[in-house]
Amino acid sequence: MMKISDASISFFVDQYLERKQASISSQNYHSRVNKPFLDQAGQEGFSDRIRDKVSISRTREASYQSNYSSQSMGKSVVRTSDLEKPSEFTWQTKVETIVGGIINKTVALQNFKETPADNNRVMTEARALETVSEARAAGRISEMTLQQTDVRFEQEQLVFSSQGGVLTEDGRSIDFSFDMEIDRAFFSKTEEQTIIKAWQERVPLHDPLVISFDGNAPELTDTAFEFDLFNDGFNRYISFVAPGSGFLAFDRNNDQVINNGSELFGPMTGNGFSELAAYDGDHNSWIDENDAVFEQLSVWTRNDAGEDRLISLKEAGIGAIYLDHEATRFTLAGDDNALKGRLRSTGMYLYESGSVGTVHQVDLAMRTAPDRIRDSVPPHSRLQKVDSARIDPGAGILTDHMSIR
Repeated sequence: MMKISDASISFFVDQYLERKQASISSQNYHSRVNKPFLDQAGQEGFSDRIRDKVSISRTREASYQSNYSSQSMGKSVVRTSDLEKPSEFTWQTKVETIVGGIINKTVALQNFKETPADNNRVMTEARALETVSEARAAGRISEMTLQQTDVRFEQEQLVFSSQGGVLTEDGRSIDFSFDMEIDRAFFSKTEEQTIIKAWQERVPLHDPLVISFDGNAPELTDTAFEFDLFNDGFNRYISFVAPGSGFLAFDRNNDQVINNGSELFGPMTGNGFSELAAYDGDHNSWIDENDAVFEQLSVWTRNDAGEDRLISLKEAGIGAIYLDHEATRFTLAGDDNALKGRLRSTGMYLYESGSVGTVHQVDLAMRTAPDRIRDSVPPHSRLQKVDSARIDPGAGILTDHMSIR
């Protein structure tokens, strides 16, 4: 049993982010004039809408490399009031992955269907399709060949440290330190001869709190699951946390199932730590056994077989969760650099043994349809995301996409 009587905690965060992108392109254009036609879209009595179509021949070669590493180390020294020898806990973990490849692909023929003309939007940010759009008004049939080379590089690093001392009501003194470092790098080069459409779209991000058991920063799965994140009766598709972490949950109706986002911390307000702090009954900046909610909290986990489990804080050996936290913004992306979520902030918790762990606020990238989450990258390329479904409205960040439909 752990009840905090006094504590002194400090955090340190250092972050580095570098992004570089270069693009070289050339284009050839020719057209022929046909009989002009009228766009019937939006006229009363008509339901047809004129869409531009472009037949294309494409040759494409892409190479990429994605590196990820995570390491953490910690130490706790627990002393008791009866002058016994102090108990010391130390641990260290390290994870490193490297993924890369070269893809060659020739596509004989594809069709491009452009946006309906009645919405007055710019048809594409690529000059090739702008030219096609302009030519249509004059009744032209136009062709554009675009040769393009794209190079993209990203490197991101996050360092998080915490140290402090805690006194418990049973007379124990716990001194601890914890260090975590995450690095990722991504490089891609794509050469292609094609007609492309490029745009930016807003991907909503919404957070739950995540408990990390293994000392590493949380990771997100490539596959998604369907979940009513906002308790509004509509399911969204989001990634789950990978084994070694779980969502902090409050099973309000005690049915042993997390039914929607109201039983997590963060989706309803956008700030999981603030939601959790509302249950700090003794206002000591800790959720511990002095707080009535402690007995009702659990960690929602999922194993490699996809089986769900709710683990109470006592089962997990967690004695107290610290409510203060620091911003630790870090992008959680797949091997193809597709956004899965973003680590927003990090705090810490104590095990009953005195060992220390981390709690994170993770903003999940949210979609509204399965084909926005399934691996929709064409089999010949892990660098190009085919994307056509509607984005759910909400706050988020802008991500780059290319699409050939």
